[in-house]
Amino acid sequence: MIGAAKASAGVSLISQNRTLDAEAMAQAVLVVDGPNTDSKSAVGFGVFDEAIEPLALALDLSSTPLVASAQGVAKQNSVLSLTSFIAQGEASVSLTLLPPANGLSGEASGESFFEVFFSLDEPMNFSLSGFVDTQAIVTGGSDDPDLENEVALVRTDDNTLIYTSGGNDGALLAGGLLSAGNYRLWAHAEVGASQMSTNLVSRTVSGISEFDFRMVVTGIPEAGTYLSAFGLIGLVAVAGFRRANR
Repeated sequence: MIGAAKASAGVSLISQNRTLDAEAMAQAVLVVDGPNTDSKSAVGFGVFDEAIEPLALALDLSSTPLVASAQGVAKQNSVLSLTSFIAQGEASVSLTLLPPANGLSGEASGESFFEVFFSLDEPMNFSLSGFVDTQAIVTGGSDDPDLENEVALVRTDDNTLIYTSGGNDGALLAGGLLSAGNYRLWAHAEVGASQMSTNLVSRTVSGISEFDFRMVVTGIPEAGTYLSAFGLIGLVAVAGFRRANR
């Protein structure tokens, strides 16, 4: 977790943790490749736009060519500012075991994780919109991959849950008033798959989990601002009336 206070009127960024992790392993009889792993993390509050794609490929050429491949992927493009938090995260896996034969297996996983802690020194409005989604395709009687994602906002002073996506698929829509205090906004997309072959049919597994959201924080206009605006509207209306009656 990276922390270095960044603040403006009303909002302070306290710390952030944005990471990618992925792994892949494949086996074709006695030939093993992996586990191959990769990871990346954001440094500071700047733009985080990264992807990792570890691949494992095992080939047994002793008689009939046997192929086992596995890949885990994790991606994220996120931007932090004092008025908005924008993030797109994705995790996916793919496994291929062919031709039909015993002794082939593949494993893969991926995770994209987003987290920011911030504080408000005065009440402010917020709006959050976007979506979470999962998809999977399997063939040859393969097991479905494990797919998870979530987007959530919590007031950490009293551990009050302000919002959660509450499911792996659907639109995100929330808004309202946030009181002064400390908050945690986080999201993750995660997928994992493990499969063994059969001598009856080739097998493939693919799955993807993703989040995509924007959260905007804005100040509450003071009463004087409204009065000034209404006064300006009144002056414009009067001026228009006078011109119309000349």
